[in-house]
Parts: sequence; structure tokens; C-alpha cells
Amino acid sequence: MAQQILSACITALLLFGAIVILLTRHEVAKRDTLPEKGEILYDGTLPNADPLIAGAYGLAGKPSYVEKHGNKLEVILLRSGAAPAAISQSDVALLAAELFTAEEALGERPTAAVLRYESKELRLPYTRSVYAIAVETLQAMRNSEAKGPELRSQNPAVCAACAYKSMCAVGKNMLNTKQKSPISR
Repeated sequence: MAQQILSACITALLLFGAIVILLTRHEVAKRDTLPEKGEILYDGTLPNADPLIAGAYGLAGKPSYVEKHGNKLEVILLRSGAAPAAISQSDVALLAAELFTAEEALGERPTAAVLRYESKELRLPYTRSVYAIAVETLQAMRNSEAKGPELRSQNPAVCAACAYKSMCAVGKNMLNTKQKSPISR
């Protein structure tokens, strides 16, 4: 009986040691694949962090961090889950906007934006074409905002009862023309 208990204790200790070694190797491998964090100039992960604002453009952003690595400024967005093989088009637009906003708010041009996953980083250099994407996207948003939504299938009864009608082009039109709701007849 005592020999069985001793054997079980030794097995448990060996298993525990193996787990510790595996976890340590994983942490070392993670440190080897991701660069060290730089000096944090902005921490958007704090609960009370104000967004970065590009006031002249009416644009605000809240990246996870803005880090300084020597003379390089990088905008960092933390991501969970598995890292994709490449940066998607929607992420390019988001990173372009974050770079543009950080440049305007901090008065210094970032060199890149980084999507930081647990296992790797995807980097987008801040080039003229990325700057152009930010400006074009912002202009398209302004044009769309001024034009209002496409009116395809709005139901006047639903629009009349909608809580957002004071913000919506259709609802504003109803308020301006003082149309009565078909429901209140």
C-alpha cells in the first residue's frame, strides 16, 4: 500500500514538472516571437482613457496603445483569437483611420499600425497610400452622411414610431413635413 502511494506521488510530481516545463517553454517562445513593448505614450485600455481626437476632421479613435520604439511611433490594436494570415481590407481601413487620428492628435507621424495577437503581430506601414485610404474613407463617410440613407423599403408606420427619427433622414423629413402617422388615424 505504501509503495503504491509513493509511486502515485512520484508520478504526480513528474507530471507537475512536465507541465511546468511546457508552460515555461510556451512563455519563452511567445517572448521570442513578439517584440518588446516600447514606451507607452497612450493607453486606450484604461477604463477612463479619453479617445485620441483629430478635431479638424471630426474623427476620434481609441487604439489599445501608442508606443514609441526609439524614434518610431506605432499604433497598437490588441486582438484576441487566432491571427489571420494577412490583414483584411476592413482592418486596413480601420488601421488607416487610427494612424491618421494618432498623427493629428499627437502631432507626430506614426511609422506603422500593428494588430497584436497573442501569437504574432501583423504590421501596416504608414505610407502615402495608407494615408490616402484614411482620407478617402473619411470623405466617403462625409458624403454618405450628407446624402442620407438610400430609401428602398421604409415603412411610414414604422418610421413614425421610431425612436431614431430625429437622427434619420427619413424621420427628419417626416418631422419637417409634419406627416401624421398612418397608425394614429
